[in-house]
Amino acid sequence: MEHYGKDGEVKWVDYKLMANRLPTFHRFAEKINVDMSSLTAWRKIHPEFSSAYKRAKRLQKYFLIENGLNGCYNPHFTMFVAKNITDMRDVTDHKVLGDPSKPILQITVTPQELEKYLKQRADERKTVLPSKTNSS
Repeated sequence: MEHYGKDGEVKWVDYKLMANRLPTFHRFAEKINVDMSSLTAWRKIHPEFSSAYKRAKRLQKYFLIENGLNGCYNPHFTMFVAKNITDMRDVTDHKVLGDPSKPILQITVTPQELEKYLKQRADERKTVLPSKTNSS
């Protein structure tokens, strides 16, 4: 954006980083007047098209990363789109300590013990519930 002085001359220029449109397969399919199912079929039939498709997926990822890091996209939207159209995912590491060949928890009960336990739990619930009384 150019800023002018009283004399009409440009005094300074403000620059704003603008993102290019994210390339999408839906837009490409519309442009060449085919359905998305055609693109999927072509990937299976034509190795050259499959290769071009993979390059386009990398390009999408590049656009998202660059434009997201440059603040051109809303961060939440960037994460949502990246997780849905690229190979990017949130990863959580889980560690299980102990001997992996042994069960973590093993409980052995007989059917009679289980029935007794369930009956006790049912009785406890009955005593916890407030009784309904009519007060005048």
